[in-house]
Amino acid sequence: MRRYIYAFIAFLVFAAGMFALPSMAGSGMPAPASSTVKVILSNGHGSAVHIGNGAFLTSTHVIEGKNTVSLKTSSGKTLGAKVLWSNKAYEVAMLSANGSGIAASNLTCREAEVGELIRAVGNPIELEFVSAWGRISGARQEIGPLKAAYVSDLTTVMGMSGGPVFDISGDIIGINAAVQLASIEGSTTLTGFGFVVPSKDICALLGRAA
Repeated sequence: MRRYIYAFIAFLVFAAGMFALPSMAGSGMPAPASSTVKVILSNGHGSAVHIGNGAFLTSTHVIEGKNTVSLKTSSGKTLGAKVLWSNKAYEVAMLSANGSGIAASNLTCREAEVGELIRAVGNPIELEFVSAWGRISGARQEIGPLKAAYVSDLTTVMGMSGGPVFDISGDIIGINAAVQLASIEGSTTLTGFGFVVPSKDICALLGRAA
C-alpha cells in the first residue's frame, strides 16, 4: 500500500543530468519575468520574486534560520537582502533588498480557478531561471502543514522553492512551497504534484504586516 507524505521542496544543490525544457511557442503566456531571483545560501539555494519597492517574496523554509541572504538576478547581478518576516503556517516570507533595475511583478489577490493555465519560474537544481507550465489541479485547501495551498501539476523540483507562479496575464497567483512525495517500496519519489501558496492569502498577510 502506498503511503503519501507532504514535504517541503528541498533547496540544496544536487548533481543532475540534462533536462528537456518546454517551448514558449503556443503557450499563450508571457515570457519568463525578470522579477524572479535566485536566493543563494551557504548550503543551497531557492527562488524568490520581486513585487516592487525592494520587497521580495519567497518560502519560509528557504530562509529559515537566516537574517540575511544573497540574491542573484537573471542578469547576473548579486545583492544582499534582509529577512523582514516569515509565516510558517502559510510558508511565505518577505525579503528586503535594493530593487533598483529589477523588474517587479504584480501580486494579484484573486482566487485561482481549477484548470487555469499557470507558469512557475525558478532555479531547479543547477539550472537557473527556468519556466515550467501546468494548471491548477485542485482548489485552495489546507494540505499537511500548509494552512492554504493550491494543488498544481507543475514540474516542481529542488531549488524552485519560493519562486513565483504566474497566471496567463503574468500576475503572481501564488508561490511554490511544497511537493508531494510517494514512499514506494522503500524509496521516495516525486509524484509530480506541487503545492502553491495562494496569492489571496499572501495579500491578507501583507495587509496584517502593513
